[in-house]
Amino acid sequence: MRIQAKHERRKLILQKMEEVHELLSQYKQSYKMLTAEFLRIYASGEQELGELEPIPLERLKMLVGFYAPVLGPQLQTLEEHSESYGDRVAEHIQLGGKSDTSAQKKRLGFLLLHSETIGKSCEAMQQEVIQLSKSYF
Repeated sequence: MRIQAKHERRKLILQKMEEVHELLSQYKQSYKMLTAEFLRIYASGEQELGELEPIPLERLKMLVGFYAPVLGPQLQTLEEHSESYGDRVAEHIQLGGKSDTSAQKKRLGFLLLHSETIGKSCEAMQQEVIQLSKSYF
């Protein structure tokens, strides 16, 4: 009976690690799409964002907290990068068309840089998820 319970627990944790890995891919993709949308807006001169997929932060936080608390520091770093990105977005929206083209390009460049940083953080965290998952085999 204990062996069966242990096997089921290991199976559940591995499923949750797989879900964390998938959510990190979605998280990275969400920021890529958001950045692409800002670039589209800049190029077209429009002022409204199109429809975007939600960023799966809350589910990711829950899974890491329950099943992989050792990943907490990496998730905190990812959140900090996301907050920095959000600050740049707020600045971009607040200033909108009120600044010259050079300043707008610079802000968009910062968004691209932050999006890339978020992507790299997600990839590093995915590698940690893989290593953690291997310990359950």
